[in-house]
Amino acid sequence: MNISIRRNSWKSVWKGKSSCRN
Repeated sequence: MNISIRRNSWKSVWKGKSSCRN
């Protein structure tokens, strides 16, 4: 069930990288 938290963390990182790239 750790996949749910890990996926959420990955999405957060992706959003942060996208914002930084913007």
